[in-house]
Amino acid sequence: MEETTRGIDKVEIYEQQLVQLEEQLQEVTIERNDLEKKVKELKMLKSHQQLEEQLRKERLKCQQLASKLRESEHARNEMDDWIDVAEIVNKENHKANTRCQSSRSRSQRLEEWLYHIFYTIIEDFSSEEDDQKQIVKEEPLSVKGLKENVQQFRNDTRPIFNILTGLRNLLTWQQPIVTLVTFLVYMYTAWHGWLIPLLLFLMTFRLFINFLKYRVGLNVRFHYLQTEEIMIEEEKELGIKEKINIVLYVARKVQNKLANVSHGIQKIKNLLTWQTPEQTRKILCSLSLAFVASCVLPARILFLVIAFQLGIKLFITDALFARFPRIKKKYDNVYVMWHNLKADEDLVKLKAREHIDRSLAVTPSAEGEGRQSTPENQSRIDDKQPDEDMSMSLQVLFDLPDTEQNIRGWEGGRYCTLVDQTKSILQSFTYGRLYLSKRFLCFGAAKEKSKTIIIPLKEITKARKFKPFSWMPGKGMSIEITALHIEKPYVFGGLLLREEAFNSLMTVGSLSNMPWASQFSKTPHKEPTPTKKIRMSDLEKED
Repeated sequence: MEETTRGIDKVEIYEQQLVQLEEQLQEVTIERNDLEKKVKELKMLKSHQQLEEQLRKERLKCQQLASKLRESEHARNEMDDWIDVAEIVNKENHKANTRCQSSRSRSQRLEEWLYHIFYTIIEDFSSEEDDQKQIVKEEPLSVKGLKENVQQFRNDTRPIFNILTGLRNLLTWQQPIVTLVTFLVYMYTAWHGWLIPLLLFLMTFRLFINFLKYRVGLNVRFHYLQTEEIMIEEEKELGIKEKINIVLYVARKVQNKLANVSHGIQKIKNLLTWQTPEQTRKILCSLSLAFVASCVLPARILFLVIAFQLGIKLFITDALFARFPRIKKKYDNVYVMWHNLKADEDLVKLKAREHIDRSLAVTPSAEGEGRQSTPENQSRIDDKQPDEDMSMSLQVLFDLPDTEQNIRGWEGGRYCTLVDQTKSILQSFTYGRLYLSKRFLCFGAAKEKSKTIIIPLKEITKARKFKPFSWMPGKGMSIEITALHIEKPYVFGGLLLREEAFNSLMTVGSLSNMPWASQFSKTPHKEPTPTKKIRMSDLEKED
């Protein structure tokens, strides 16, 4: 009872402290708002005082200029009676120059004009350094400037993205009638050789429409592709959390974009430097065929073939690929080639994997080469070959030591399915194989080669037969493995010979004196030989 009362008293104390902290936080926020208002008022006062000082200085300047103007007017009135001799001389010189120019011939004037152009060009090519170099001042980093620049960039690039969206809608047949008319016009102009004049006419007409809209003032709403109007958002005062979110958002976008651009550049570099020979060979064959076709075919026929192929790809092939992604993954050569290209990081991993495979490759010994292949020796080699192949597969797939081999009855692994009960039914199954050696239990996915699970037998804490879904008939065909350093147990389902697999796993564990297999009999368990065909009796036993 005393412990419960103490616990209740502690809870009450904590609640009182929380209430006090909330009150202090409210007081601090109120004080912060008051201080911000005072700071704004002080800024307004400082700006007002600065304006008054500037106004005083301007008034003094105006008074000085007015006095100078009065003095100059007084001096001009006194000098009105004097004759300006310099003005008379300038007039006479001007008259003499006009007479000389009229008397010169055209050849002399042309010669002077050419000399003037020549010396001007020479002066432009002179390597004189500018005394006054323009120094670009970079603005300091600020959240307000960052927000304004991001908003301005978004508003400026929105028309371009709208045009690209309209072009994509046109090519994907969002409006079938418009796309069909565009496709027919394109093919007709390409057949008659009017494709380039058509494009030039469309650009000229677009500039004329912009002239009527922005210079004349006519409200002309004409667009080749559907666009959206730019909506300018109202500026709002941002809090500290919003400012931090803006900076993190921009940094994340810049990071991801730079990573994508660098990966693309690396793929192009590796394609051109023969780091991926298969893809580079395809490019070389395509360029060679294009070169031969350009040498053999006339320019008109070559242009017609390129235009027709481009039109069919843009309006028909790409539309089918966009509608059916599976067909795109199989038959779109550009898409397949781009995804098969490797970046620098992928090439490093691939070379490391090849080096491991070469080091783990089984080389014949000199003693074995000197022997004759008698029928008895051949039968021994045939009996031993599966174990060697399977041990090599364990080393290659899971990077296990050379001493690890599949136990008898597990050659080639056992087909099973990794079940993840936290996901939906369609995404909870991963098909693959289960391998068992003296010290490891491994799982390798069939499609995703990189998805592997390696469970040391000494880290297993519990192994039991399991039924993942209660609505399934029978006792189940799964094994649940609980191990250290994992949050949830692994469930391997779909084992056709579940009893045999479980018994062999427990046998290996009991022979290795594992605690989780202590209840299992340590007598040597005679494992049945693996059968190629599955009998109905085995399935009935499993049920």
